[in-house]
Amino acid sequence: MAEDEPGTGARRSEHRGTWIAAGAAVVAALIGAVATTVAARSGDGGESGAPPAASAPSAAELTQEPSSGGEDDAAPAEDTPEPSAPDPSATESSVRWEGDVVFDGSGKDFDASPPVGAAGSNDFGTGGAATVELHVLGGSLLSTWDGEETPDHADCAESAAAEGVGTHPLEIGTVLCGVTDEGRVVRLTVVEFPDQYGPYAAFEAVVWESA
Repeated sequence: MAEDEPGTGARRSEHRGTWIAAGAAVVAALIGAVATTVAARSGDGGESGAPPAASAPSAAELTQEPSSGGEDDAAPAEDTPEPSAPDPSATESSVRWEGDVVFDGSGKDFDASPPVGAAGSNDFGTGGAATVELHVLGGSLLSTWDGEETPDHADCAESAAAEGVGTHPLEIGTVLCGVTDEGRVVRLTVVEFPDQYGPYAAFEAVVWESA
């Protein structure tokens, strides 16, 4: 068997070292690839991976205007109905004053509230001797109401205008309708004669507003 030529062992040693180095490099590369794959899988949902980055907002989200939260966002208020015009008949028949009125032989102005004696402006007055009477003064009107029901504003206005006379004898319970010289409708009900020796008479009175 021939002996190895000089230098052949040294070359083999050099080739062996080269292969070992190449193998080590390959192993290192494999280890690095495996580590990279594990890290990527952990990042996809593993506990040890970093949380995924937030996705960028879409174009629609960027262009949408934020709500201001002010009055423009509130629901529209319901339309408030316009106030209706007052009913003329309600104004005409509304009570201006009501209460007790006592005549003592003098007159009363029923356009005042409450009625008072006012020389030159009185609408009604009492008089008489054996029988107390109520008579008109100035431009007022007066009538006796004979109906069973208590007259209202319209009843008294119609009665006074149609049947008005100057003087009316009085008894307890007599109901009279009148209209003042300023156009106010009046209802008078006799309730008492406070003094039998003079033209005294007490009434329950209602005075309505004029038209």
